[in-house]
Amino acid sequence: MLSDEAISHLYIEYNMPASKIAEIDGRCAWTIRQHLKSKGVFQPWQNPSPDAVAQRALTNTGKKRSAEAVANLRAGQEKEEHGYHAVHFRLTRDRGRAADQLCNDCGLLALHWSYDWEDPNELTDKGKIYSRNQDHYQPRCQSCHFALDRFRWVTK
Repeated sequence: MLSDEAISHLYIEYNMPASKIAEIDGRCAWTIRQHLKSKGVFQPWQNPSPDAVAQRALTNTGKKRSAEAVANLRAGQEKEEHGYHAVHFRLTRDRGRAADQLCNDCGLLALHWSYDWEDPNELTDKGKIYSRNQDHYQPRCQSCHFALDRFRWVTK
């Protein structure tokens, strides 16, 4: 069972529906909703449908994509060949969404594929450091990802 803090964190920070939290936690969705209501954070209109979440993930590039472009992405037909974004596209295609996995560091739900800064052959694309080797990426929550990146920028 998840702690009260973890349940609230998943709901507020990751906008995860109570039904999904219930699947992870092992308790029923009603119990999770009651817990969130008792904490004063449950508002059913704030949680988008799973399709809306998937759409947002596929369009989270700073640019709006057409429905056709999103369908092509889902089918794996549109992809970059080189660079930072191409690596992340291939990570998602080959290993699945980071948001469907647990953080490598703290065990909460991951949000990003995070580079470990250990590849001796790392590359740079418009100021973004990355690796073409997928073994150098782990799923991390936003807090752990940013903490690792801040630490590595200071120590490099």
